[in-house]
Amino acid sequence: MLERRGAEDVEIIEIARVYNKIIVTIDKDFGYLAVSQTPPGLILLRPKDLRIPNRLKTILRALELGERLYGYITVVTETIIR
Repeated sequence: MLERRGAEDVEIIEIARVYNKIIVTIDKDFGYLAVSQTPPGLILLRPKDLRIPNRLKTILRALELGERLYGYITVVTETIIR
């Protein structure tokens, strides 16, 4: 896993492309950028409760989709994956 706190969004997308990694974020601006920059995949977390345990639970729900996450922007809430 790469941690690039403070890096520009475009730089993070490029790193994701180079390493063929899916980006996991709560930053909805990535959703707009990902449409034109096309990372290998994007998981956009939209939980109402932003505490770490709830974010982790939301990520684990999304990861159950496995390889199907590649090539898509996936929005995940406590109740919906779309």
